[in-house]
Amino acid sequence: MIRLATYNIHHGATVDGTPSLERVCDILAEHTVDIACLQELDQRFGGRSGFVDQPAVIADRLGMHVHFVATVLRDNGAAGTGGYGHGVFSRWPITRTTSYPLPGGGEPRALVAADIDTPEGTVTVMSAHVTPGPSRHPVRTVQLRHIAEIASTAEHPVIVAGDLNTANAHELDAISASLADTVDPDRWSPRRLRHATFPSTRPLIRIDRVYVGDGVAVERVRTVRDAASDHTPVIVDLRLTSPT
Repeated sequence: MIRLATYNIHHGATVDGTPSLERVCDILAEHTVDIACLQELDQRFGGRSGFVDQPAVIADRLGMHVHFVATVLRDNGAAGTGGYGHGVFSRWPITRTTSYPLPGGGEPRALVAADIDTPEGTVTVMSAHVTPGPSRHPVRTVQLRHIAEIASTAEHPVIVAGDLNTANAHELDAISASLADTVDPDRWSPRRLRHATFPSTRPLIRIDRVYVGDGVAVERVRTVRDAASDHTPVIVDLRLTSPT
């Protein structure tokens, strides 16, 4: 079994700005996560996170390998260049990494990909952080379609996880046409909020999602109710049915 989490950690802070990086690590450790796709990580980015290298701290605390990509860079003068972005963490070896810029204006966005040698075989894990905002529907649709196209080229069974910043079915059609949602859409309704992920203090919408390609079976999906971030983590138990 492969236990994967996706979690937007809000630069290791609660909604009111209280530092929470240790709690984020605790959540991942308590749930014995094997692979984590984490969004909104600071790497010596600024005072809001104490100029901490969060990817390195998390990887060290959990004993994981990490592929981090900074989508936003900041010149911190004597403190050096800081980065803000997202990445893939794994307790198993990461054998190949890449990143793909996503189209659209505003804050730069990327799809971060890593091939991971799990005990069940090699899997390609992609972490996504898509453009937010109600007026950005066309941009999100293009980004999601681009993500699906990239995922279709993976040599190994593929998992796409992240903060997609939408619960709009028409937007999500761009990715669900070729990848399977780990939450059965036939069992989901707005009245059933157990899979909702945002806001963490009272989750109402499911914008943090995990999709899988052929050769990946879903055993269990759950969210963790915790306010360490403005999002709640999603944890999925998976099994490779066509390992490579």
